[in-house]
Amino acid sequence: MKKEIVIDGKGSDWFEKATFVLKENNTNHLPKDLFSYAEEIVERHLKKMPQGISHQQIPKSYLEIASNKSIQNEYSKICMQKKKVQRREKQVTTFLVISLMACALSLIALIMSIFS
Repeated sequence: MKKEIVIDGKGSDWFEKATFVLKENNTNHLPKDLFSYAEEIVERHLKKMPQGISHQQIPKSYLEIASNKSIQNEYSKICMQKKKVQRREKQVTTFLVISLMACALSLIALIMSIFS
């Protein structure tokens, strides 16, 4: 039976979370400090990577994908609010134009009644 060990990387500059999957349920050969061991493994792996590899080429973590989705959700909310504001502005502009036309017609009728 396999056993999974998850280490939180809050104190690390290298990783957010490390997961070790043990081949057997035997924990006798585990390093005493798994946090340091995880940092060492990540550091060795990064040193072996080609120098030209960019940050974008590394597969994204779940947290990055989730944050991108939340950013997209916020962006779509802002777009919807912007459309509502534009619709409201159009309604207000239409009301003002109709009100000005009514005032102009009333003024014309008043002037015509004075001069007739």
